[in-house]
Amino acid sequence: MPELPEVETIRRGLDRHVSGQTIVQASGRSGRLFRNNPGGVAQVEAVLGGSEIAGTGRRGKFMWLNFSDSEEVLVIHLGMSGQIRVESDLLPQTTELARHEYLRLRLDSGEKVSFIDPRTFGHLTLSEVDGGIPNALAHVAPDPFEAAWDPEATAAKMRASTRAIKTMLLDQSVVSGIGNIYADEALHRAGVHGATRGRELESSQLEAVLTGARDAMEAAIEVGGTSFDSLYVDTEGNPGYFSRSLKVYGQAGERCECGDQIVREVIGGRSHFYCPSCQVPPDRLN
Repeated sequence: MPELPEVETIRRGLDRHVSGQTIVQASGRSGRLFRNNPGGVAQVEAVLGGSEIAGTGRRGKFMWLNFSDSEEVLVIHLGMSGQIRVESDLLPQTTELARHEYLRLRLDSGEKVSFIDPRTFGHLTLSEVDGGIPNALAHVAPDPFEAAWDPEATAAKMRASTRAIKTMLLDQSVVSGIGNIYADEALHRAGVHGATRGRELESSQLEAVLTGARDAMEAAIEVGGTSFDSLYVDTEGNPGYFSRSLKVYGQAGERCECGDQIVREVIGGRSHFYCPSCQVPPDRLN
């Protein structure tokens, strides 16, 4: 599933193409992507058709389109395999959607925006907004790039918990945007093993983990995110290159910079890649 850097990369590409443009036509295909809209795809088509796109927004792994003439926004969640592609609309008379294309927006710029999702785990949801954040995302905590994010308060919440730090990093109600890739990279940067419980860590260690997550994601955004296969590409079909800079994630059997071998274990049903020397497991700390 795309994490914050991949979603932000797509949002930036989308914003460059759609801000200030009017949707000449919105065409959709019924399916699970519209499951959160009472009126289904027809409701989305009716709201978007003829609307001017004022810009884009993002929180964590979610992004949205703002409209100049509507109090609603279109919240976009890419799920496991969702893509957004922007291309020249060379054949505007063609109305048939491509395979796995669930929504097509024709813009007055002569371009088209396609929402593609082979596995249909994503969703496209109309939502009203409160305080700049869609109501549909009220349950999602601020991410490390938002002005509303408070790293000290987040660290205090983690320190009061008996849960593993890796599990809390993946909990989008604690801090949003961080998935498996950047959680492992953040923990390695901070020298903390993912199984360590929140209450076993000092506030300074927890803040180092959170700072490490933000730094790792910022570095990933600079190179377009992380691509392991063709499912994640930006709006122009380009992959991300942060996989070349990963220190531990997916590197089991490789050597850490310290010389020790990176290993993999499972925490809360999720893979955790770490260096046993740089990130001493909690059962060896006592």
